[in-house]
Amino acid sequence: MAMRTASPWWASLVFGLGLTFFFVGERLFGHIGGARIFFTGILGLVPVLGVTALRAWTTVRTSGDRRRIERALLLCHAGTVVALVLYALTTKWGLDTLGIKNVERWDGAITVLYAVLILVSVVPVLLIEVSLGAAMRDGFDFSDEGDAGVDYIRVRDVSWSGLSIAFATSLLFVTCQVAKDRNVSRDVSYFKTSAPGDSGSTCSSPRPTR
Repeated sequence: MAMRTASPWWASLVFGLGLTFFFVGERLFGHIGGARIFFTGILGLVPVLGVTALRAWTTVRTSGDRRRIERALLLCHAGTVVALVLYALTTKWGLDTLGIKNVERWDGAITVLYAVLILVSVVPVLLIEVSLGAAMRDGFDFSDEGDAGVDYIRVRDVSWSGLSIAFATSLLFVTCQVAKDRNVSRDVSYFKTSAPGDSGSTCSSPRPTR
């Protein structure tokens, strides 16, 4: 049975596209001022913040199981916004604002943190949307009879499964960062560089003949 929610299915799609444009603007056009503002700000940040505000509005306007679903989606979107704020703290603007001196250690720790936060925020949204489907979710619906088409228990179980997958994957990020920081080289030559020996010193002299 299709699940009727207060917000349409394409809200999460707009959020995902905005997040994609945000990172495209930062990675590909970060050195070009005008292009960075267009991709990161207009095409990226505006849709992300707009859909997050939309989730807050639908959460307030609904009740019962539909409110629980909208609240779960809102928490995921809010986690993504927090991750973007952490990402901003790794940019030149963030480093200058906070006065960070040990840039390498700070960048490594915050990068892992915002990457994990994005993962645990995006994966549950993806699984929730797959569980809900697109049928009967083309527009906004605040009618009182909407709870009849909502199976919150299934959505809750799917979201917890998404969190489990995200946290398991996040362990790889942490492991790679620790391995990078702990990559230590040791000199075990005891202050003497190895050198090839004299070939003549290892050969025994021929035995005299009688």
